Amino acid sequence: MTDAKQVSQRRLSFARLDGALEGATRLQSLFWLVMTLILMCPVLGRAQQLTATLTGTVTDSSGAVIPKATITVTQTTTNAARTVQSDDSGNYVLTSLPAGTYNVTVLSQGLRATLPRTWF
Repeated sequence: MTDAKQVSQRRLSFARLDGALEGATRLQSLFWLVMTLILMCPVLGRAQQLTATLTGTVTDSSGAVIPKATITVTQTTTNAARTVQSDDSGNYVLTSLPAGTYNVTVLSQGLRATLPRTWF
């Protein structure tokens, strides 16, 4: 073989190798791009939710804990209501409340209290 022909064949071999590596790199880049998008979807979806959590302890005017009280939170614009009962320590938690204005009512034996409108 002549030197020019050997050089030409080597260039062709290197070109094939470079093309194969370039294709593999593109495939890897595409794979990581897709994986990043898949992993980001739950984060992006959750970031757009505007919710609040309401926690508290039900007590009377003397500061004594009131167990098993019923707490009702009503959104003023939709009249959607959520109800929860306080535990033995008077604690309660209402989660995933949509942003808005609410009326909070607490009921227990011998007790009824309505709090002023509350914004979450």
